[in-house]
Amino acid sequence: MRQQPIFLLLAAVCLMAACTHKKTTAEGEAAVSPTETVKAIYEELLPHYLSGDVMRETEWSAEKKYCSQEWLRRREADMAEARRSGTASAIDYDPWLAAQDWDTDLALYDVTLYKKLGADTAWVKVCLQNCGSLHDVYLSLVHVENEWRVDDFPYEWEDHWLSAKENLPK
Repeated sequence: MRQQPIFLLLAAVCLMAACTHKKTTAEGEAAVSPTETVKAIYEELLPHYLSGDVMRETEWSAEKKYCSQEWLRRREADMAEARRSGTASAIDYDPWLAAQDWDTDLALYDVTLYKKLGADTAWVKVCLQNCGSLHDVYLSLVHVENEWRVDDFPYEWEDHWLSAKENLPK
């Protein structure tokens, strides 16, 4: 009869350990979800917008820090072509805001997982307050070398989805 209380105590300890155990990568670092990654990006970026300190350099440094190599390669080619031809780039808006303008009310309202497409791809929906209303920005992320990287800024147009990346040179 004494085995039952010991078994229950052992089971409770194991359950508590399982509940507090964090997922880790092969290197032992805490694994970060796509939504946690996106929330961290916006928590870093928004103060720059609000301080008036954001220009193309800040937006581009965020892309370099958080975007996939494929996105960066195509974006650099697009910007080089725009400089060469003296025209606007294919993405003539701020992809982080899905807008050209922002106001002092700019704030992060919500970050949610929109959909998961296998183990290595996810779409995250960011709800921003901007210019007096809420609007959504979508980010497509890929899991590369134990971290989530932004690979595209998809957007909905007339009841179907388009890819910002597809507007860039291949």
